[in-house]
Amino acid sequence: MKQHVFLIALLLVTLWACEKDENKLPTEPVLLSPANGSVVDLSKLEFDFSGGIDPEGAYVANNLMVSEDSMAWYEIKNHAKVFDCELEFREGQKYYWKVQSFEYDESATQVIAGRMTESKVFHFYTNAPNVFELKAESSSHTNWTGHNFVKLSWLEPENTDYVEVSFEPQVDGIQQPIQVPAGQGELLLEDFFDNWVPLKQEDAKVYTFEVKAVSTDGLPSVPDTIRAMPLDKLLVHDYDFNVYGIVIIDMQAWLDRNLMTTHFNDGKPLTRGVIVKRGKEIPEYGYYYTIFPSYDPVNHNPCPCGFHIPTHEEWKQLELAIGMPADKIDEQTAELRGADRSFVLKSTTGWLPGPNGENYNGIDQYDFNMKPAGTLSYNSTTHLYDSRLDSVMTKFLTSTRIPNSDEYFYIRHIFENDGIGVGNYSSFCSIRCIRDN
Repeated sequence: MKQHVFLIALLLVTLWACEKDENKLPTEPVLLSPANGSVVDLSKLEFDFSGGIDPEGAYVANNLMVSEDSMAWYEIKNHAKVFDCELEFREGQKYYWKVQSFEYDESATQVIAGRMTESKVFHFYTNAPNVFELKAESSSHTNWTGHNFVKLSWLEPENTDYVEVSFEPQVDGIQQPIQVPAGQGELLLEDFFDNWVPLKQEDAKVYTFEVKAVSTDGLPSVPDTIRAMPLDKLLVHDYDFNVYGIVIIDMQAWLDRNLMTTHFNDGKPLTRGVIVKRGKEIPEYGYYYTIFPSYDPVNHNPCPCGFHIPTHEEWKQLELAIGMPADKIDEQTAELRGADRSFVLKSTTGWLPGPNGENYNGIDQYDFNMKPAGTLSYNSTTHLYDSRLDSVMTKFLTSTRIPNSDEYFYIRHIFENDGIGVGNYSSFCSIRCIRDN
């Protein structure tokens, strides 16, 4: 009988010891992201998991492991830095990942042999490389082919199967997404926009295109976006998609209102060569600009593509066309030249009357719509730029440097009375763009 009791007690101790050993194993880690079989944006690759824990409260370390072939594994030592790893992550590749949970002894300094639990193994794909040098052209006054159109072009990475294009807002008659076979390198959409392109500036639409490459392995790239605005042949837009009409005066094509962009036409902000201020935010006035000595007409062009800041000579041609006497045209004086000649360019409203009630509005004979935008001047007291003499005068920048001066450019200024003065720039003035020859 005693022997039986001893055997039962020994069995219970053994079972208790086995159960205690099993309880010491950490719980299985749970993989959360990247999900199994998913395609991830390499630039945003992050790993998320729920690590194993010890039921008895012992310290557990969770090691994140990655592999290209599920055979050779590499540890990501710092989970906060995905690329703190000997394995280099690349676009368009398949990777495996798992988590190992190790139990430590009571001092939390030594791993207990055999006390490790491993998660399932997940795999994921990194996005394929996308197209590059993506460009957009669209119909406008300076890019007219007889139809309203948008043309996208790009270069493709190796192993591209096709390029997928979609856009908003949608247009009737165009099934999306559009698949472009590899090697074509462009997509031309024309005619479809003929009923969607406005004749009025205020009705113009910006279309946002999403472009992504799909590899021969079926992996998509992260989409790139680009915007385009197809316009009628009588309209043009700047980089910020402000729309302008065109007025023709003696073979010169001018914008029908003052410039109001904050970028050069290559997309760079106006921080070098030409600087912009917004003023009172009156659309008819446009924005205000100043030119610095570093100005380069090739690399610092804020005007719509196909247009530029007019030169001193181009302003003189305009002045001759509206009747400026030839013997006055070369006068370089702040005194107003040409008597009433600005009268034909000035807007029919907005100009304050003279001291005796004189009407200083113009007749706007050429639809030039010259508004009294004034200038912006620096206020040393408030340290802000204040509008000055709006409703009374306006000034326009030219791109021509005054001889023997590296700092000053010619301007045109028009006051309530109706001549046109020539001077050098001061503070911030308006820009009225003219078409390239």
